[in-house]
Amino acid sequence: EAGIEQWVALRLPSLIFALGGMISVALLAAAVMPANLWAMPAAVLLFSGSAQYWQHALSATLDSGAVFFANLALASTMLALKRPGWWYVAGIAIALGSLQKAPIGLLLAGLYLSVLSAIAGWQGKQFRHIVVQRPFKIFLLLAILGTLAWPILQTILHGTKAINEFFGN
Repeated sequence: EAGIEQWVALRLPSLIFALGGMISVALLAAAVMPANLWAMPAAVLLFSGSAQYWQHALSATLDSGAVFFANLALASTMLALKRPGWWYVAGIAIALGSLQKAPIGLLLAGLYLSVLSAIAGWQGKQFRHIVVQRPFKIFLLLAILGTLAWPILQTILHGTKAINEFFGN
């Protein structure tokens, strides 16, 4: 009704997320290998060579958005360890990813931080100084509230029946 063909309107968001997914893969490569900037184009080249990824990106599914937000959440979590401002990006990516598909970014960031916390003592690093910082606390608030926003709103609107359906009863 807005003057856009239905095919374009259905598939354009998935295609935009797919392009964002390639950017988030480049960011993840930069976070993993900051000394080697050639890792970014190499990672994007490998990632964009997946026929299945493009099939999902052009099929109007939510998978390309989930990939984008999950990669962005993990990459920004890694980058936040050196630059705390990235915690905000990680929290927003987790919240939007949870609203868009599922809390995959929360699981990835949580797993990464758990492993990092477990091995921090072996590396002689203190993990405690990270969790007491204000940006980390805001990250947690954004991530948790964003993840719980949809189930809470649906419960308010539709009662406990929505919770049963949400968790796959």
